[in-house]
Amino acid sequence: MWMAAWRVAPFGDPWRMAARSALVTAAAFGGKPDPDAEERFLPSYRDKPQTLDDIRAELAKIPSFAAQMKES
Repeated sequence: MWMAAWRVAPFGDPWRMAARSALVTAAAFGGKPDPDAEERFLPSYRDKPQTLDDIRAELAKIPSFAAQMKES
């Protein structure tokens, strides 16, 4: 039955379906996703590239990494 329905009307892009599923799950647990959050789950999404300083700033937010960064 499902295969016949698929031939008539495909269910959509598997990446988009997975993205929507992740957002529904996040919303069910109280998350407030951004309006463009679904697009960020797709392989075609390209955000601005991170610089080395951006990466260091993100890693500094993690206590164990911050301690290692202070030691070196």
